[in-house]
Amino acid sequence: MKRITYLPLYHYYFKYFGLLVCLIGLGLFLFMNPQYQLLLYIGLLIIVFSKEKTESELTEQIRAEVFKSVFGFTIAFAIALHLTEVFSESFTVEMTPFLYIGLPLLLYLLVFYITHIFRININSSQDLVQNLRSHRLFYIIWFLIILTILSLLIIRSIM
Repeated sequence: MKRITYLPLYHYYFKYFGLLVCLIGLGLFLFMNPQYQLLLYIGLLIIVFSKEKTESELTEQIRAEVFKSVFGFTIAFAIALHLTEVFSESFTVEMTPFLYIGLPLLLYLLVFYITHIFRININSSQDLVQNLRSHRLFYIIWFLIILTILSLLIIRSIM
């Protein structure tokens, strides 16, 4: 089993707590003060480091591979932006906490749940069609929640 952390993952129900913290942080960030984005990122971290409803070896393998890929993308993205800023005189970018914390967390969650939508672990105790429907609906709901948060953050940064 590949693990992304040596600390134990939170129980599955922490995802709902993380979603609540995330939505409160998003609401405060959008309507009050941009300093509340830290609460949003804490909620995303809780969601990222929580177990899934049906945890399996496939889930742990997907989690480890997606974590490595997103971590590598984040490092490459930061290096590319800084090198472009160094070599191009007219290019400047403000490195906000969203680029360092929020974007990698949202990217991890998007890729993780998209991967789960298309690679479903079959539970032998359920009928195949029922299993596909229940898991796919569960992951599509998480995917839509994350996509909504990402779009609201992008709209907020444009305004």
